[in-house]
Amino acid sequence: MRWFAVACMLVLTTFSPVMVAAAAPVATESMEAVVEANVVVHRAESIEAYITVHNTADVDQSIEVALASNHTGLTFTGLPTEHELAANHLRQITFTINASSDAPFTTHDLLLQLTGTVDPSTPLEVVMQVKVAPYSNLSFGAEGTSQFTVDERVRTTVAVNMTNGADILDNVTFSLYSASGWNWGWNMDVNAQGHAYLNLSSGELGYIYLWVDVPAVVDGAPLEGTGPRWTVSAVSGIDNEAHIWNFDLLMNQKRNMSIDGVEEQLSLAPGEDGRASVTVRNTGNTPGTVNLTLLAVDANGQPISGMSSADRFNRSGWTVALFGGLEHVVLAPNESRTVEVGIQAPNELSGDFHVQFIGFSSGAPSLARTAMISATINRVSNASLLTDAMGCTALNAQSMCNVTTSVTNTGNAYDTLTLRVLGVTDGFNITVNGTDQAFFLPGQTKSLGTLHVEARSDLLAFTEGTLSLEVINDQGHTVSQTNVSLRIAPLIRWNLTVVEERVDARGQLSIALEVRNDGNAADGLLVQLQSSHLIEMGLIPPADAVWEEGVANPRSIELDAIPLGSTFTLRAWADLPQDQPTNGTVYLNTTLRSRYTPEDAFVHTSTGDYLGTPWQSSEESEEGFNVGQAFALSVAYLKAWSGVLLALAFSVGMVAAAVRARKRRNEEQSTLPYQKVNESADDWMAKFNAAPASEAPPSAPMPEAQPMAAEAFEQAFRRQHGHTAPSQAPVNTALVSAAQLVLEKRTDERELKRADDLLSSLNRGETASPMMDLPPPTPASPSSPAPAPSTPPSPTVTAAPHPTPVVDDDLDF
Repeated sequence: MRWFAVACMLVLTTFSPVMVAAAAPVATESMEAVVEANVVVHRAESIEAYITVHNTADVDQSIEVALASNHTGLTFTGLPTEHELAANHLRQITFTINASSDAPFTTHDLLLQLTGTVDPSTPLEVVMQVKVAPYSNLSFGAEGTSQFTVDERVRTTVAVNMTNGADILDNVTFSLYSASGWNWGWNMDVNAQGHAYLNLSSGELGYIYLWVDVPAVVDGAPLEGTGPRWTVSAVSGIDNEAHIWNFDLLMNQKRNMSIDGVEEQLSLAPGEDGRASVTVRNTGNTPGTVNLTLLAVDANGQPISGMSSADRFNRSGWTVALFGGLEHVVLAPNESRTVEVGIQAPNELSGDFHVQFIGFSSGAPSLARTAMISATINRVSNASLLTDAMGCTALNAQSMCNVTTSVTNTGNAYDTLTLRVLGVTDGFNITVNGTDQAFFLPGQTKSLGTLHVEARSDLLAFTEGTLSLEVINDQGHTVSQTNVSLRIAPLIRWNLTVVEERVDARGQLSIALEVRNDGNAADGLLVQLQSSHLIEMGLIPPADAVWEEGVANPRSIELDAIPLGSTFTLRAWADLPQDQPTNGTVYLNTTLRSRYTPEDAFVHTSTGDYLGTPWQSSEESEEGFNVGQAFALSVAYLKAWSGVLLALAFSVGMVAAAVRARKRRNEEQSTLPYQKVNESADDWMAKFNAAPASEAPPSAPMPEAQPMAAEAFEQAFRRQHGHTAPSQAPVNTALVSAAQLVLEKRTDERELKRADDLLSSLNRGETASPMMDLPPPTPASPSSPAPAPSTPPSPTVTAAPHPTPVVDDDLDF
């Protein structure tokens, strides 16, 4: 309630120099009030007093405060008075008390009456005590604030004197206040409330004795030269006047340190070094340094004989050193820093060592602090086994795989590691190549052999297995283990045999292929039929085949789960074109794809030749071979290729003529003019031949030849033929050869151009049309040679759409 808050404020005023207190509250149903207690007024003095009123009603009301008693020597200002208070609100009402110069020294009980508008018939009466007293005159023997230097953990006694300067006896009450929380007490009489008291007559001097327990310096506090302030309050029994004296207890210098944290245990690998962190703190109240050393001790903490404290030493292969223990580093009060104790273990597989950490604040060696640090060699034997098994999940009778191993010593010491095969699934054979044991340094990685894995040929596809491997250390303990997955892959092997491939008299190409599953799995096939021409064709599905619903002539079928070693016949047909203007060839590709390896396709290419419409018989017969039709077809082929044959014959003739002409020119160039004979020499000799007997006239006797002298014959010859012409210079042979080459080149180019023009016309379809009514043959003259028999022209060939060649009768894939 609000009156309680007001009462608390009044109590707090007791810490002020003027001691003011509040009386107990009084209340009615609609209001309550509390007045100031122990009001003191001196003669010829006016003081202000108060009364606090609380409206406890649920509605607003007006409250009147009036004085209901009379008092000699006192007058009052501000009463009566009236104030409006809201519901559940309070208000402090003040008034003035005036004492006359001759007012008697006595205590007055003022009766205050409060009347509210909510219940005016029940007024509230409150009594306030007012004391008319003479002035007191107390004084401490010390003025201002005194200071005393104290040490920790010491009880300090303080004494101060006080004098009563009043004309009458004064009963003084003493109180001691401090915010420190230190223990204290009085060395004098104490009343029931714990306050000391002293009766001082007029002009008397008395002493106040008290004691304070100074605590230890904790975490650097209180700092040197600092400490809590203490207040001694003396209240006069004459007029309640309070007198104050303050003193400070200042701490003396204190040096100390503490070890706040330490890593007491180090676990080291053989030959490894480690560091233990130690946190030291200046717990003194003045800045200072710390002194840090190390000492070798046994497991019980007792110093080892012959060893002294130092910041670095060696013993039994162990090395110990202090890191960061600089002695010149100054630490402020409660400041800490961390140092490290380094310990290096020998290269042994077991052992331990103990060291004592010693520290004290400089100037206070008697306050040394210690901590023990132990180091133990802890050998960790471990390994990491990694395998690389390329192809081990795709094994079959035709392949094997290699498992390479990589072993890493993940322990903290040297070790001898061995690779061991724990087991393998039946049907798989393991062979280890290389060494399976090696010496490892910490962190070293080596390969412990390569394992060759083979599968038996009788294992079916998708058979799975496991290869278990482990690594053991030099103590025979397993330090790593792993499993390698093994799996038999499908072996796709289809044997394909061409049973039938023919074209019947109706121009339909029929194909029959025998297919056998020689693999290791019940495989399936996807069969597709493709043609180089837009023709009617289809597959004849075997039993259990699947194809698109509603398709009469499927070109793609599927076969599932064909058992091992089973054989089935695959048939297909295609109608060769009958409406093409030229002859040609149809290429029919039968493509088989395995269910397991659809990316691998086997293509069997079948071919069928067909005739163009000009070369087809007007009446098709299905009775078999027709001699007349075959002869007509041969004649048609001959006519179709006649242009090419004539061009070829003409070219050959031209080349032969050019060769003969060149040979003749060469002979003429090598003959001299006088060696040339008349072309009619043979005719001239022919006249000497005997004439036929029927026409020859009767011969006359020939005169006998007479010899002629050589000179006469020469003169007669010269008269007849003239003199011999001088010989001509021979023509340069290089010019003759060049002229011959030019002539031959131009001749060949002319003939080749004619042949190319003829072939181009054939390719454009400008072929000769067959003659239905052949003219009667012209009888050959006896002198003309009979023509050589001609061969029928071969049909036109078109390129196959698939580059795969035609296979033999027995094919595997």
